[in-house]
Amino acid sequence: MCIRDRIKNMLEFKPTYRYSADRALSHKWIQVYGEKAVDEELTKDMLSNLKGFSSKCKLQQAVLTYIVSQLTTKSETEDLRAVFLALDKTGKGQLTKQDLIKGYKDIHGDKYDEEEIVGKIMRNVDTDQNGYINYTEFAVATIDKQKVLSKERLEAAFKVFDKDGSGKISARELKDVLVGNEDLPTEKWEAIIKQVDLNGDSEISLEEFVELMQKLVDG
Repeated sequence: MCIRDRIKNMLEFKPTYRYSADRALSHKWIQVYGEKAVDEELTKDMLSNLKGFSSKCKLQQAVLTYIVSQLTTKSETEDLRAVFLALDKTGKGQLTKQDLIKGYKDIHGDKYDEEEIVGKIMRNVDTDQNGYINYTEFAVATIDKQKVLSKERLEAAFKVFDKDGSGKISARELKDVLVGNEDLPTEKWEAIIKQVDLNGDSEISLEEFVELMQKLVDG
C-alpha cells in the first residue's frame, strides 16, 4: 500500500473506513524495538502537548501524518511511543478517556479537573470521534512541531500531494489525497479548500502550504 493510500485510510471522514489502531500500530514505521523507561517530566510534557493541540484543518492532519510516519527518525519518535505505551494500560493500541484521566492523576494528583481537561483532549485529538485516541492521533498531537516541520520535510510532503509535479497542488490533487473517491457535500469541500487556498486561485503553492503548516508552530 502506498503512503497516499495509507494517509487516506487514516484520515477517512467516515470512521467505518478508518484504519483501526491495531492495524496502524502494526506498520513498521510505528514499531519500536524494546520499551524505553518513561520519566515523569516526559509524560507531563506529552500530556501538556495533548491538552494544547487543536487542528481543524484536514490538510494539516494529513501532512503531519505523512511526516510523522515517513520522515521522522526513530530517535524523534521513541519518546512518543514510550509515553503512549505507558498510558495505554490495556495494551490495545488505544487511549481511552479513562486512560488519560488516570495518566493525569498519576502525574498531577488532584491538582486539576481531569474530566474537563480530558474532555477537551478527546474533542480535539480524537479526530474521528470514535471514543479513543490511537497512536497516529497521539503522535500528530504530541510531536514537537517546531522540530519536525522543517523546510526540507515540508517540501518533501508537498511533493506527495503535488502528484503531477506542477509546483502547485490542484483542487483535484488535494481531494484525491484527502477523500479519494468518496462523495463529499459541496459546501464541506469548499470549506476545506478555503482553509488552505489563501489567494483564491483554487491551487495551493508551496508558500501557501508552508504558511498553513507554520500555524501549527506559531499556535
